[in-house]
Amino acid sequence: MMNPFINGYKQLLTKWKELREEIIKSPSDINVLQTVVSFWSLAPLVNHVLDWDDPTNWPTPWEMLHMGLFDDSSVTMGMFYTLILADGDRWYPKRLRLLLIRDNVRHVQKIILEIDKKWLLNLDYNSVVDKQALGYKLLIQHEYCHDKEHNTISILPIKTSDKPVG
Repeated sequence: MMNPFINGYKQLLTKWKELREEIIKSPSDINVLQTVVSFWSLAPLVNHVLDWDDPTNWPTPWEMLHMGLFDDSSVTMGMFYTLILADGDRWYPKRLRLLLIRDNVRHVQKIILEIDKKWLLNLDYNSVVDKQALGYKLLIQHEYCHDKEHNTISILPIKTSDKPVG
């Protein structure tokens, strides 16, 4: 796959639209997820883009693509928006969970995307991780909610701090 992130905003926007159209046609969820992960693994990364504690200031997907600035967590947001905007009937919000996690084994903290409580996107680079195969629990620090009507993200309350995933 040619890197869609290196030829400017208009080209990236076109390629992102083509990606969303392509994944609608695939009958296999795992193939869709791998295609989305492969696309977003090509994004060039910088140190910090999203303030995890203030999603009200996060860019829309189009602003994110226009700015061309991505960190681990905004790549996750790109994956989320790709799915949610591709086909509202298939990738409805209850299937997708945006989670700020802390992984004490790998010593990382970032936003990941959980699909069907089964797969994790953007935990590992360019991989769809089977949650059962992970072998340990991640700690949830925030769960985010997407309001499709207003295209906004907010933080959902978590009953206890650092709730384990799994």
